[in-house]
Amino acid sequence: MKKILFMIFAMISLCILVGCVPEEVSNEEIESLSDAELDLAMQKDDQALVGNAKKQIKKSEKKKTIEKVRKAVKSKKFPLVCKMNKEGHLQLIQDDKIVRTLIEQHCSEENSFKRVCVESGYESVLDSKCNNGCDESTGECNPAPVFRLEQCGDPIGGWQDGATYFVDSPIQMEEDDLDEHGTGACFHVKARDVTIDCQGNNIRGIGRGAAFWNNPRNGGVGVAESDLWSMHIVDCDIRNFFAGVQSYRGDDSVENSVLTDNADGVLLVHGGIELNGNFICGNSYADLECAPSPTNAVGVANTLGEVRNCVENFLERGYVACPEE
Repeated sequence: MKKILFMIFAMISLCILVGCVPEEVSNEEIESLSDAELDLAMQKDDQALVGNAKKQIKKSEKKKTIEKVRKAVKSKKFPLVCKMNKEGHLQLIQDDKIVRTLIEQHCSEENSFKRVCVESGYESVLDSKCNNGCDESTGECNPAPVFRLEQCGDPIGGWQDGATYFVDSPIQMEEDDLDEHGTGACFHVKARDVTIDCQGNNIRGIGRGAAFWNNPRNGGVGVAESDLWSMHIVDCDIRNFFAGVQSYRGDDSVENSVLTDNADGVLLVHGGIELNGNFICGNSYADLECAPSPTNAVGVANTLGEVRNCVENFLERGYVACPEE
């Protein structure tokens, strides 16, 4: 028995000597680390200690401090609480005092990372690449360009990946915007991850053609996207088109928009779409129509009427019925 107790005591003593029990980390030590060094300290073993990250830790002059913080994080004894503020920044807080403020999205060598609060500190997880390049001096993704849509036709400079397009006033489609077949589009979108914010303004059709589209094989749509292009439609009022929104092979979303007086409110041709907070009622054929090909519509807080061919699990939780006329 004495031998067993001696062995346990010896193991505990050895563990303390080699660092099995993490030392307390001071605020001064945390503040001494740069944002990049703190990111390395916060990573899980499978993310931080591989490839370039492992080399960065070895080469850093703050290697001992980084390892000390890593052990505290791993043992869930990191002294600061992580919270997200209203501006979308992460704050490390102790006793109601902000010790460190970090931007949520950051980058290095064109790789984009997102900081996410966890139980002990935060993690910096690999996200998509920065659409508009990385500012290596600040570690921030270059901001997406902002453009205006004022009348039918391509925006000045053409469509750009990751850009935001604002509609500042109502837009009316004209006969001249249609092609010789009576279809065509007011805006033929040809880019990925595009946000169109109508700011509550109207986009009006003439019963044919499109407000926005990028798939010339399908006529008369309000908003469309093809195999490689994705769109995020925000706060739009779209009426009098063949379809208010058409989603085709993309990661699309429609938020806080009104789609009415079209043939189809939303037409999902292929792939997935997310619908949140929309009023989609009073469309003559269907408020939401899914094509026979693999489709997936998800969302919450929608007011929605006639649905054709879409999966039932979306209907159970994604909408409330349109008001009776």
